[in-house]
Amino acid sequence: MDRAAMDELGIVSLVLMENAGRGATAAICEVFGDRLGRVVLVGGPGQNGGDAWVIARRLTLLGHRPLAVLVGEASGLRGDARANWALLGDLGVETVEVAPERAASIGEHLADATLIVDGLFGTGLDRPVTGGYADAIAAMDEAAAPLVALDLPSGLDADTGAIFGIAPHAALTVTFAGHKRGLHQYPGVEHAGEVRVADIGIPIGSSPAASLWTRDDLGTLIAPRAGDAHKGMNGHLLVIGGAPGKTGAAVLAVNAPVTASDPADASTCVGGGASFSTIAGGTGPFTYQWKKDGAPIGGASASSFTIASVWSKGEFASQYPTPARPARLAPWIEVPPQNHMSMGRCTGLGCSETCR
Repeated sequence: MDRAAMDELGIVSLVLMENAGRGATAAICEVFGDRLGRVVLVGGPGQNGGDAWVIARRLTLLGHRPLAVLVGEASGLRGDARANWALLGDLGVETVEVAPERAASIGEHLADATLIVDGLFGTGLDRPVTGGYADAIAAMDEAAAPLVALDLPSGLDADTGAIFGIAPHAALTVTFAGHKRGLHQYPGVEHAGEVRVADIGIPIGSSPAASLWTRDDLGTLIAPRAGDAHKGMNGHLLVIGGAPGKTGAAVLAVNAPVTASDPADASTCVGGGASFSTIAGGTGPFTYQWKKDGAPIGGASASSFTIASVWSKGEFASQYPTPARPARLAPWIEVPPQNHMSMGRCTGLGCSETCR
């Protein structure tokens, strides 16, 4: 995108880097305005590092005291990154050069950081991170201060979300020009934290291969629900599935209204004139039946299956504890206490899986 903007639109590359740094600085000040006392910016020899040097300069002009750490040698910098690194010296910004083979030592510079900015690698990375650069990423990830990634966390594949050996866990990622798919796909999404897009002044076209739907996008598709609405006034959901031996996903989908309400009242359409309904209820076990045109599919016994019990979230959690997650990541979504999770053994229609 940057190259197209420069070649086709004539936008100067130094302007693009300045726009990226300005947008990232604005996001950092908005989200971490109370943590600007000692911002440590870690950059590599490429243009992603140049974005970090712009931020260091702008934070200095705002009256803060950042530290710019270059993993590499200043003599090896080229182009816009070199120009912005030189400006730091002209402004008296504190800078440190660390040889890649000694990159693990940057931990001493991160010890008193109130915020860390990761500018090591950007979207151009296409191979595993090893050696000193991997040590630098590990040091940033182990530091106590929250981390802001520029464009994407170093070591993350922008297209797939795969990890090139190692990547830090960011609290905030400021990505430039447009979203990257890797920030929203696993495992990348667990390293990205909150994602904000910084406009750098180049046009971005939509992609026919993928799109990102936000809460606002979904809101335009769902009409406001009247206060006195009931289940027959707001549309119906069609679930198509349930090949022999593959009924688990369909069962879970149609069981959702059962677990959120009285099992004895549930009846859900599943396609082809078939329906999934309760034929026995109470406190459990619950027996359900597939029907078509009012008649059991394949006979009464073949079309039935049983969920042995309905557990509360607390009961479920006691049997299946939530795996430990890094403290800076968001916890799993809480289930309202009135809802339930179901578990049992399904029989009939080729289903031999446990429903959870």
